[in-house]
Amino acid sequence: MESRIERKQYYEILEKTQKGELDITEWVNCLINARSQTLVGASNVSSNYIGDDRFDKLRTKY
Repeated sequence: MESRIERKQYYEILEKTQKGELDITEWVNCLINARSQTLVGASNVSSNYIGDDRFDKLRTKY
């Protein structure tokens, strides 16, 4: 699953924010959601790496 914000979506929201009433709520929500997805993805990668490392240590033990 792609965890990054789509560039087109980002610029659409940014333009809407700049040309509208300058309410940045939607833009901030978009950035927070993108950051959250990125952190979850990084956490999953780290967990997989740690799990693989533990498996390798156990495997070489026996």
